[in-house]
Amino acid sequence: MAIGSSTSLARAIGVPVTSALVDGNGQALPGEQFYIPGSVLQVRGDPSHPIGYGLPERLDVFYDNNPVFLRPSTPDVQSIAWFDSANPVRSGWAWGQQRLAGATAVADVSIGPGKLILIGPLVAFRAQPHGTFKLPFNSLHYARAEAARLR
Repeated sequence: MAIGSSTSLARAIGVPVTSALVDGNGQALPGEQFYIPGSVLQVRGDPSHPIGYGLPERLDVFYDNNPVFLRPSTPDVQSIAWFDSANPVRSGWAWGQQRLAGATAVADVSIGPGKLILIGPLVAFRAQPHGTFKLPFNSLHYARAEAARLR
């Protein structure tokens, strides 16, 4: 599991995820085009995925210029939570927030027999995101989960 800036691990090990916050030349967007310095934003989640288990379909996350990813185009990468609005701000302010529309905030990446969970927003930042604590805890449980057949 990687949270916030530690999601850069994905690129270092060759995971096929791309930042959603780049310009046409693949360069990071400058602060004049995108800047969200610690606001609460809303994402849409997939509560049917084990990482999203127990979470509502809409979830508020604490966001402080954190990484987000383009929606995956490979079956090895699943989007668990994403920005489905060009206006996701619930509290605080944002510059260029429309660039988040469609971006993945939480992804499940299959790597060989293992998994890498990428969580861009700061879901464990002090007590601010109390509603998002299930994301890291579910990720830890998911690491040891085994497929089971229900009767």
